Amino acid sequence: METQYAQIDQHRLAYQTAGSPDNPPLIMIHGLGSYKGVWENTIELCKNHFYCIAVDLLGFGESDKPWIADYKIATQAKRVTQLADYLDIDRFYLIGHSMGGQTAMYLSANVAPDRVIKLIDVSGVVAARLVRPTTVWGYFTRHNISLMMRTVPIVSSLSNYLAVNNQTYAHDLFSIWFYDVKGMPMDSYREARDMFTRTDGTISFGAAFRAINNANLTPILPKIKAPTLVIFGDSDAVVPVRDGYLAHERIPNSDLFLIEQGGHFVMYEHPDEYLGAVAEFLGIST
Repeated sequence: METQYAQIDQHRLAYQTAGSPDNPPLIMIHGLGSYKGVWENTIELCKNHFYCIAVDLLGFGESDKPWIADYKIATQAKRVTQLADYLDIDRFYLIGHSMGGQTAMYLSANVAPDRVIKLIDVSGVVAARLVRPTTVWGYFTRHNISLMMRTVPIVSSLSNYLAVNNQTYAHDLFSIWFYDVKGMPMDSYREARDMFTRTDGTISFGAAFRAINNANLTPILPKIKAPTLVIFGDSDAVVPVRDGYLAHERIPNSDLFLIEQGGHFVMYEHPDEYLGAVAEFLGIST
């Protein structure tokens, strides 16, 4: 899929499309440190039935990464609706992962509740708090590496190389993503690792992390009108699984699908169960 660009909010926003524009539109929003490629298997499932639009949020992937910008969840949600306007899309299906799930829920509750036909929240943040790292090394690598990359470029280059090519380093750095990181083939999430450790991605990482922690969605979830599917790994070590239960409790017309022994990236770790739940909710025959 070729990357395309839209001028949104005075910046270039990257996106990719698949499927016929005559099909119902399905907009996809990635999470923190991630990018539009996280939806590859979702797009393969949906492209014959939907017009799939996977966006790189401002500050991530191939979109612009300004040092000074508004990375708040509310503003990112507005940019997604502006992209829909740019593409001349009125109503759309919506799916988001992690921070993207938080953004999608905010959009569905506060920005454009009448424009969302159906909503899928995958491991989305609700109560504005991520799971705290359980080890000193985990805290160092996952929260302070961003600052070190900005001030010591060689750290970025070394981390990027090791994350992509060294199994021991990758297992430690990304163990928080999965229930069983050692069970994950290295190639299955290679591009995701590369994207997470890219130097230019550190520009927005800290601001986006703060934005997540400043957007408690609990009070606004009852405003979501769209039928909603909440998908969570029952062993998510990034976003607490209680956020999945909370979303299900607070969103009026919602279902909760828990994946046993699932971590944060269930689309990589348990693709069959994840895609089966998405297909059933969207009415896709598999």
